[in-house]
Amino acid sequence: MKEFLLSTTIPYWIVFGLVTAAGVLALINMRKNTVSKSSVQLVTLLALAGTVLGLAIYSVAGGSSIWWCTSKDYSFFGKLLRAIPLIIFVGIQLAQVFVYKTFVEQYFQKELSIKGSFISLIVIVPASFVLYIVLDILGLEKGTRDLIFYVILGIALVAGVGWAMALNVKSIGKKYGSIFTAVTLVMIIGGLMSIVLLINALMALILQVLMVAAVVVAGFYMFTKVMGPAVDTQSRTDLSGKVHDTQWEKQNADARIRSQRDNK
Repeated sequence: MKEFLLSTTIPYWIVFGLVTAAGVLALINMRKNTVSKSSVQLVTLLALAGTVLGLAIYSVAGGSSIWWCTSKDYSFFGKLLRAIPLIIFVGIQLAQVFVYKTFVEQYFQKELSIKGSFISLIVIVPASFVLYIVLDILGLEKGTRDLIFYVILGIALVAGVGWAMALNVKSIGKKYGSIFTAVTLVMIIGGLMSIVLLINALMALILQVLMVAAVVVAGFYMFTKVMGPAVDTQSRTDLSGKVHDTQWEKQNADARIRSQRDNK
């Protein structure tokens, strides 16, 4: 399966198509006076299918799932152009969460919440990883680091998702409130995954730029080291071929030589 995912972009376009279709259908139906139950079900199915498929691809291929825009076979500009669809997809996937929320709110005519889930995943999860790195730098033992990390992460997820679910259950009932919270949670996780992949792709581009810059600087340095003495000697050589200690002496010598030539 991994070999297939690393040899064709078809699965990625399917994910892109499903997620985009869900967003477009939601926006179209939101323009109507009333939103039908079937349209909510269809949009939910498409959004979940696209997001779950994307997560499945990531679980199999990992960071290599963006090979199509970070492969060594592509030039810098080739990678940059191929990163554009990824940037667009990340934008669509993040926007989809809010579009879906508004869409379902219009159907139920009730206010729903994704704030708790969003904060716990998009803010606290990355912050927990940063904290883990800081604790590692401070020399804390691995067991203690892991304990602190998982406790904070667990509390954040339970509190954030639980808060959102409580509000949604109160608003539209236990069944639909739980379903809505679960669906938006999956969408946010998919968005977080896409952000991570985008950062990896951009870091690869930045690294390539830095490598090219390093080669250029090194080449210029070597050029000045090799050619510098020759250029300096040439700049101190007068018209007769004699090398002087300073350019001022060389200029005076050139003036005398020209004067002698003119008098002949």
